[in-house]
Amino acid sequence: MLRNGLSGLFSDGHVTKKHVAALICLKALAIPAFYYTYERHYGGMELYDSGKFYNDAKVLRECALKHPLQFIKLYTGLENGKSVGGDHRACLDKTKNWQKGRSSRFFYNDNRIVIRVHTVLDFFAFGTWFVHGFFSTLMSFIGLFYLYRTFKDYLQGRERLLLTALCLCPALWFYTGALLKEGLLMLVLGGSLWLIRKTVVAGTNKREKLTLLVLLLLSCVLKPYLLLSAEAVFAVTFILERKNVRHRAAMLAGIVITGIIVVSVSFSAIKNTSVPSIISEHRKTFSGMAGGGIFLSGDTTYVQLQYDTSLVRKVPGYNDLYTIVRGASFMYWEDSHNRDTLYRDFNTDTSTVYELAFMTPASRSNFMMPDLNSHPASALLSALYYSFCHPFFFKTRSVFDILASFENLLLVSCAAFTLWGLWRSRRPGLLPAACLLFVIVICLIVTLSAPNTGAVLRYRAPTVIFLLISSVYYLTPKRV
Repeated sequence: MLRNGLSGLFSDGHVTKKHVAALICLKALAIPAFYYTYERHYGGMELYDSGKFYNDAKVLRECALKHPLQFIKLYTGLENGKSVGGDHRACLDKTKNWQKGRSSRFFYNDNRIVIRVHTVLDFFAFGTWFVHGFFSTLMSFIGLFYLYRTFKDYLQGRERLLLTALCLCPALWFYTGALLKEGLLMLVLGGSLWLIRKTVVAGTNKREKLTLLVLLLLSCVLKPYLLLSAEAVFAVTFILERKNVRHRAAMLAGIVITGIIVVSVSFSAIKNTSVPSIISEHRKTFSGMAGGGIFLSGDTTYVQLQYDTSLVRKVPGYNDLYTIVRGASFMYWEDSHNRDTLYRDFNTDTSTVYELAFMTPASRSNFMMPDLNSHPASALLSALYYSFCHPFFFKTRSVFDILASFENLLLVSCAAFTLWGLWRSRRPGLLPAACLLFVIVICLIVTLSAPNTGAVLRYRAPTVIFLLISSVYYLTPKRV
């Protein structure tokens, strides 16, 4: 990087190679910070997503060496996952996130994208989580650098401040130092927005158009509620900038609101249910998971027990197959009427075999909010509060809450400064209005569907950096 900006990838006239290299080193400090936080304070990474992704990448890489044909089927998606052949079981029995790696709910999610990427990288990672953490850090830095390149023309004179703020935004810094989706997500987000702006402003060549198409396809399976929303909002923003029309910020807000209504109505027509109902169901499921427990999946039944390993017994020879011991009590749901929660006080069936979905201790960071269907206004206001003001200094229980409070103070200050700029500044307000609107919409979705402090801090992290962009916008002396 010091010699050629990583073969020119990080070359820029406004920041030096030394500055870029220093930022990479500072970002890489998140790798040991994340590792030791989860090892020392949360009981080990193997219980959480980063450890599970790491495990699955290693398992599939070993599968590629021992069962190459089966690996090719799995990696390319030609294997439907229902086979019980020896090679299939040998490849998948030890995985934790692969077999249940997709969700077809409203918030579509695909864990397998991240596992596929890191399976290939595992050939170069020397079997260590730390190298995977650096790959994630590097992917996120590339994305952030191209996000900086997307908006630097708006922030003339504050280019270094912008890049530094993007790289060191606390929660994003922390979560992109681990084998998680956030690293790949930032790569897709930064690359797609840079190519979208270049398409609108100057045009792109065939290679860039193909790259943009690939990034848009990835956006459809890797947190599309965030990526596709960002790409749509800022594509409209870049287009409106080139139009000689009045009240462009109001026009952008109208387009975004119309888009939300169209998506909601279309989804309701297809799924025969409303978006608020889907968010409420997602929140109930998330609250149940955050409550901790042992979650088992049968052919037609889903079971939740207390977080007590004495309630289950592992099937000999299998890592993820269990039976329930006699006398255990549990809740369960049946596919034929999965909205009904059923209870069994005293188990007598010790022969039925279940697959372990996951096992996790209870979280103490859940918070309660009004129901979106019955009290929409109260739910939205509560979600706005928990998005930006929880935890705050007067309501902290640990050093992590104090650190989160500092980030919340930063975000509230940036939001207030952006609102002040929109109200008092004579500078065009389309870009900061787009940033503020996007952040509020995504943070409301995240908080309404995942009422947990840790989840909000993590899921909002790739979004709130746009508040930094909007506040730095009003610090700049002039606009090109």
